[in-house]
Amino acid sequence: LIDNQTYETGNVRLNPEKVNKIDLGYSFTGQSLKVNGNAYFNYTQDYINQIAYLDSVTLVMTYINSDHDLKTGIEHNIYWSVARWVEIDMGANVYYSNSLAEWQGTAISNQGWTANGNASVKVMPMRGMSIQAQYFVTTPQYFPQFTTKTIHYCNLGIRQQLPKRGLTFSALVTDVFNTRRWDISSDN
Repeated sequence: LIDNQTYETGNVRLNPEKVNKIDLGYSFTGQSLKVNGNAYFNYTQDYINQIAYLDSVTLVMTYINSDHDLKTGIEHNIYWSVARWVEIDMGANVYYSNSLAEWQGTAISNQGWTANGNASVKVMPMRGMSIQAQYFVTTPQYFPQFTTKTIHYCNLGIRQQLPKRGLTFSALVTDVFNTRRWDISSDN
């Protein structure tokens, strides 16, 4: 029992997942530049998938084996030390996902392209101090029973180290502009 209207249960009849993966990666490291990339293909049979359904007035969450789950895409990361006092880090992941499941005669499937990206700038204005701004964005994500909407947010942080005392003071403000929202849509 999660609350008075939500109940979660397991499923003793689950089969183990069977995962097939292929990854191809590359890396370049220079004096002030690092580049990493990866292309991947993941195919999972008997994918263990959480589902939700209404049982009178109670929302019940349980697990089933989907027929398959496919995820294929590319990810990339670039780190650049612009100067002694400025570092830039950017990453992106673009992938296609396709899940196929059936539960009690109803198809529970979804597919689509998703992109995740992040960028950060770190500035070190004086010895032992760093100020960092990070920005994150994720386009819609596709899960078997629902689809999320685009999400984006910005974090700001500052850190000061005191070398003689071995102390570090830090502060982090997450979602500075109050834009982070978890919105989903479902067809069931």
